[in-house]
Amino acid sequence: MFQGLVHRVRFYRDSLRPWWILVFALWTLFSNAAFLRDEFLPLDIQKKWSTLAILPEWGWQTWLIGVLAILLFFAMEGSYRKWEREHRRVENLEAQLRQARTVPVVSSVFIVQHLEHTFYWRDEHRGLQAFHPEVVAQSGAQRVMQVQVRIEAPSMLVEYIGLEIMGQRLQSDWKARRLDAPHWQYVYLDIPQSVNAGPHIVRLIARTHDKESPSLDFEISVPHT
Repeated sequence: MFQGLVHRVRFYRDSLRPWWILVFALWTLFSNAAFLRDEFLPLDIQKKWSTLAILPEWGWQTWLIGVLAILLFFAMEGSYRKWEREHRRVENLEAQLRQARTVPVVSSVFIVQHLEHTFYWRDEHRGLQAFHPEVVAQSGAQRVMQVQVRIEAPSMLVEYIGLEIMGQRLQSDWKARRLDAPHWQYVYLDIPQSVNAGPHIVRLIARTHDKESPSLDFEISVPHT
């Protein structure tokens, strides 16, 4: 009930707003004219142009009917103007909705995610050996990091996937390709000797021709060789 009253008050306020401005402007003009008359004009002119002298000699009933008629006209005219504004707004929204239905929705999301990773070392036959406590890696062997990545880049040509570590970027063996759906893949990166063994906070970087997308930071532990 209270909410309905609030809505009515807002409706009447919006409907009658232009007319209240007009009434306020007329009242301001009349008040200033009356002030100038009473303060600066001679007494005979003040008497001639007094408010009661220039008003028609009508009974209060006539004045009341006149005021009510004016208010009714203002309310009807204001209501029509408000309805017209709302009607135009609805038509614009419907036109935008029709236009939106005819435009294909193309997602512009570009995401690269780290799912898991494993470290290997490359033997003299270029084969990959997993790091294992019972297997001693050759001294100075090339360390290789295998990373499973998930990429969302609809209708985008993903040209590069790399790893950002210790202020440098390591390029993976990713081959440039255009993706039309979420994609999962293992990529491999050579870890240079300049990267110290031990824990590091790193992130993946995917790149198209005009934008880059970093993954969330994650921790790795680079093994010794």
